Amino acid sequence: MRLPAVLILVAGLSGTAFACGTGGSQMVAKEPTDLQIFATLEPITVSKPFGVELILCGDASDLTVKADAWMPRHKHGMNYAPVVSAEGNGKFNVSNLVFHMPGLWQVRIEVRNADDAKPNTYLLDVEVK
Repeated sequence: MRLPAVLILVAGLSGTAFACGTGGSQMVAKEPTDLQIFATLEPITVSKPFGVELILCGDASDLTVKADAWMPRHKHGMNYAPVVSAEGNGKFNVSNLVFHMPGLWQVRIEVRNADDAKPNTYLLDVEVK
């Protein structure tokens, strides 16, 4: 009976290490920071809602996370408001993202802790066809 419990524990630990080391696409911070964010996007189809799973690597306690998206070439954002939900252990899910036209989009994640007057912004470029 003990063997399955040990295997489950090891699998759980390796999943966390994978997510913070190489899982998903690393987002680029606009300002230097110790916190790293990795994003895994659901398949994207123009004008259909999709989601993003975020893994925050570093001290992720007491953080407020906001999400948005922007088309830098067209200078406009989305027509929908994304919803961010904290899943615990540095994981966040972003839903209700809708890219209403093809082209280059930037997923923007703003992270703020209780002491920060200004949030840290992380960007991920996504080409939508």
